[in-house]
Amino acid sequence: MFKSLQTKSFILLLLIAIASTYASLLVTEQVSPNLDAAYYLKKAGTVAMPHRIQGMSALASVEIPEVKEPEPVNTSTWKLHEDTNYDITFRVPESWNVKTTTYSQGAQRLYIIVIKPENSTDNIRIYISDSSFAMKGLRTTKTTVDGLPALSADGQLVEVKKQQNFFTFDLGANLDRKLEFEKILESVRFIQG
Repeated sequence: MFKSLQTKSFILLLLIAIASTYASLLVTEQVSPNLDAAYYLKKAGTVAMPHRIQGMSALASVEIPEVKEPEPVNTSTWKLHEDTNYDITFRVPESWNVKTTTYSQGAQRLYIIVIKPENSTDNIRIYISDSSFAMKGLRTTKTTVDGLPALSADGQLVEVKKQQNFFTFDLGANLDRKLEFEKILESVRFIQG
């Protein structure tokens, strides 16, 4: 019937591939017969998850903690910080410290405003330089800072150009300070000079 060994081998491999595909479809159907979201979400706060135990169907519930809205940030007691070297002002919580430093590497010179939150493991920083350096290669969205066009990388790194300088606002590793970081950005004013 089949004339060559290669033809027989090809047909055998084809039959094995078809049988394997059919078997995997059967197994998939038994494990997850219904992926309808309404089936899994039986009541608010609980997700029902199907399980197969030795051929028997069981429905297990996993409690999901309620997600609370974050408390609004009260900025009424925040102090105003003014940096006259680069004509920028912004507000920070009363207990936070603000210091400046410089950093140079080759032709790149950075002026850095370091904002130290109370009881924090990392700082918020504002890097000021004559070239863009932090946003290269990042996925960004458009935003504004003090009415000027800016780029944001997930709201954690925001860069705006004012005259010849780039101001890069960096949240750092303290993601729990993101609301305060957003309020600092909202309070930024570039002094007209």
